[in-house]
Amino acid sequence: FLFDLPHHKIGFNPIEKREYFRSIWSLDGAWGNVVVDKNRFECNIISGALALQCMELPFMNEVTEVRIDGKKTAFTFRDGLLCFDDVLITKGVEVRFEK
Repeated sequence: FLFDLPHHKIGFNPIEKREYFRSIWSLDGAWGNVVVDKNRFECNIISGALALQCMELPFMNEVTEVRIDGKKTAFTFRDGLLCFDDVLITKGVEVRFEK
Protein backbone atom coordinates (compact mmCIF):
# COMPACT_ATOMS: atom_id res chain seq x y z
CA PHE A 1 0.00 0.00 0.00
CA LEU A 2 1.41 3.36 -1.06
CA PHE A 3 0.03 6.80 -0.39
CA ASP A 4 1.14 10.31 -1.26
CA LEU A 5 -1.85 12.43 -0.29
CA PRO A 6 -0.26 15.85 -1.01
CA HIS A 7 0.07 14.66 -4.65
CA HIS A 8 -3.37 12.97 -4.63
CA LYS A 9 -1.93 9.50 -5.27
CA ILE A 10 -2.39 6.06 -3.71
CA GLY A 11 -1.23 2.67 -4.88
CA PHE A 12 -1.60 -1.04 -4.38
CA ASN A 13 0.63 -3.96 -5.36
CA PRO A 14 -0.44 -7.23 -3.73
CA ILE A 15 2.60 -9.27 -2.69
CA GLU A 16 0.78 -12.56 -2.98
CA LYS A 17 0.02 -13.24 -6.64
CA ARG A 18 -3.29 -15.07 -6.20
CA GLU A 19 -6.35 -15.25 -8.43
CA TYR A 20 -8.30 -13.33 -5.76
CA PHE A 21 -6.95 -10.79 -3.25
CA ARG A 22 -8.82 -8.70 -0.69
CA SER A 23 -7.56 -6.36 2.03
CA ILE A 24 -8.55 -3.29 4.01
CA TRP A 25 -6.87 0.12 3.82
CA SER A 26 -7.08 3.22 5.96
CA LEU A 27 -5.96 6.82 5.55
CA ASP A 28 -6.69 10.07 7.30
CA GLY A 29 -10.22 10.93 6.18
CA ALA A 30 -11.24 7.62 4.57
CA TRP A 31 -11.09 3.85 4.85
CA GLY A 32 -12.27 0.92 2.81
CA ASN A 33 -11.19 -2.26 1.09
CA VAL A 34 -9.40 -3.29 -2.05
CA VAL A 35 -10.32 -6.32 -4.17
CA VAL A 36 -8.26 -7.75 -7.04
CA ASP A 37 -9.43 -10.67 -9.13
CA LYS A 38 -8.61 -11.97 -12.60
CA ASN A 39 -9.29 -8.78 -14.60
CA ARG A 40 -10.85 -6.38 -12.10
CA PHE A 41 -9.54 -4.07 -9.39
CA GLU A 42 -11.79 -2.29 -6.92
CA CYS A 43 -10.85 0.29 -4.32
CA ASN A 44 -14.02 0.71 -2.29
CA ILE A 45 -14.57 3.55 0.16
CA ILE A 46 -16.65 2.48 3.13
CA SER A 47 -16.42 5.76 5.02
CA GLY A 48 -15.05 9.18 4.13
CA ALA A 49 -13.72 10.47 0.79
CA LEU A 50 -10.43 10.69 -1.12
CA ALA A 51 -9.18 13.43 -3.43
CA LEU A 52 -7.21 11.53 -6.08
CA GLN A 53 -5.75 11.95 -9.52
CA CYS A 54 -3.39 8.94 -9.73
CA MET A 55 -3.20 5.33 -8.63
CA GLU A 56 -0.02 3.30 -8.78
CA LEU A 57 -0.99 -0.21 -9.93
CA PRO A 58 2.22 -1.90 -11.18
CA PHE A 59 0.70 -5.38 -11.46
CA MET A 60 -1.41 -4.28 -14.46
CA ASN A 61 -0.20 -4.30 -18.07
CA GLU A 62 -3.14 -2.65 -19.81
CA VAL A 63 -6.19 -0.84 -18.46
CA THR A 64 -9.38 -1.14 -20.52
CA GLU A 65 -11.92 0.79 -18.41
CA VAL A 66 -12.09 2.99 -15.32
CA ARG A 67 -15.18 3.89 -13.30
CA ILE A 68 -15.13 6.38 -10.45
CA ASP A 69 -18.16 6.37 -8.19
CA GLY A 70 -19.87 4.20 -10.82
CA LYS A 71 -19.28 6.54 -13.78
CA LYS A 72 -16.99 5.82 -16.74
CA THR A 73 -13.96 8.08 -16.53
CA ALA A 74 -11.31 9.21 -19.03
CA PHE A 75 -7.82 8.08 -18.01
CA THR A 76 -4.22 7.56 -19.01
CA PHE A 77 -2.15 4.53 -18.04
CA ARG A 78 1.60 4.20 -18.44
CA ASP A 79 4.20 2.12 -16.60
CA GLY A 80 1.75 1.09 -13.89
CA LEU A 81 0.50 4.63 -13.19
CA LEU A 82 -3.22 5.26 -13.75
CA CYS A 83 -4.14 8.96 -13.94
CA PHE A 84 -7.44 10.81 -14.31
CA ASP A 85 -8.79 14.28 -13.55
CA ASP A 86 -8.41 15.26 -9.90
CA VAL A 87 -11.65 14.16 -8.26
CA LEU A 88 -13.18 13.65 -4.82
CA ILE A 89 -14.09 9.96 -4.63
CA THR A 90 -16.83 8.96 -2.22
CA LYS A 91 -17.77 5.40 -3.29
CA GLY A 92 -14.78 3.91 -5.06
CA VAL A 93 -12.75 3.17 -8.17
CA GLU A 94 -13.24 0.13 -10.40
CA VAL A 95 -10.60 -0.73 -13.00
CA ARG A 96 -10.83 -3.39 -15.71
CA PHE A 97 -7.39 -4.56 -16.82
CA GLU A 98 -5.25 -7.15 -18.59
CA LYS A 99 -2.35 -8.72 -16.70
